[in-house]
Amino acid sequence: ANRMLASNCGYMRREGNTIHLGLDRRAESMLTAARKAAIAEALSTHFGESLSIDVSLLDDVADAEVETPVQEHSRKQDQRLAQATETLQSDPNVVALRDMFGAEMKAGSVRINDDEESQDGSDQ
Repeated sequence: ANRMLASNCGYMRREGNTIHLGLDRRAESMLTAARKAAIAEALSTHFGESLSIDVSLLDDVADAEVETPVQEHSRKQDQRLAQATETLQSDPNVVALRDMFGAEMKAGSVRINDDEESQDGSDQ
């Protein structure tokens, strides 16, 4: 649950020993004092200094120029899906089927295999 909360937070700034995070309002139900403390403790351990966190709820994280890890993953998946769809639509075999039989690619039928992402190592 702490990891899920952290994955829905985006870094905003640091002021002294306070790390300011923006939380996507849709994940507000995950925010508890215990989870905030656990994240602050994990950050303190990682950086070797005593840190606290301040979490602000954001209605539109994109407008605040903050991207959470969950949103980054979703954006990358959307980009990969758009690229795969474009590649399929321009494939000579698909073009031939479209021209010969009036075939159309069904909207939403293209799926991305998540195994590719973990194998190429680019998103790790």
